[in-house]
Amino acid sequence: YRRMYLTSIDAMTKKLLTKSTEGLWYIAEMRGNNLDHKMDHLTCFAPGMLALGYHHRVSKEQSVNEKHLQAAKDVLETCVQMYIRWPISPEMVRFTPYMTMGTATNFQRPETVESLFVLWQVTKDEKWRKYAWTIFQKFERHLRVPNGYASLNHVADTNSKSDKMESFLLAEAFKYLYLLFQDDPVITLDTYVFNTEAHPLPIR
Repeated sequence: YRRMYLTSIDAMTKKLLTKSTEGLWYIAEMRGNNLDHKMDHLTCFAPGMLALGYHHRVSKEQSVNEKHLQAAKDVLETCVQMYIRWPISPEMVRFTPYMTMGTATNFQRPETVESLFVLWQVTKDEKWRKYAWTIFQKFERHLRVPNGYASLNHVADTNSKSDKMESFLLAEAFKYLYLLFQDDPVITLDTYVFNTEAHPLPIR
């Protein structure tokens, strides 16, 4: 599995990891032999994945681990920009060549705060928590409704709320946000592993 992971990440960084004209790094998609210069919010789990690989020294070559960590930081900065440039992050952005809105909906996705949690635990750089606080405030300001939180049909119109609250908002996004702001965390990346729905499982 280590070999498969390293082979996959090597291909990703060589073929998909792209720097935009304005200096934003993103993971593009391959359509046949051509790059589709877009990135979904779902892709924002990747910085956390790369940082976990660095943290657990997935490669025997430390220079490779360092390269993965730098890619994690670079892509996560772009994921944060998806929240900064609009009231809240759209579902997908395009780089044409500047970052523009692709799919305008917001489904309360957890991937960016998941990666912020991992990067915070790995680097202890306070900026990741500052970004997380900004995102939490946007959740509260633009998604909060009397009985919970609503998705947006268009992020440029924060009144375009749909009558739907995703389960992963509580199960994942808010859990990661809560853990981000623990100065002395009881759950760490050395003592627990998270499954894809953010359930922490103790490492024995």
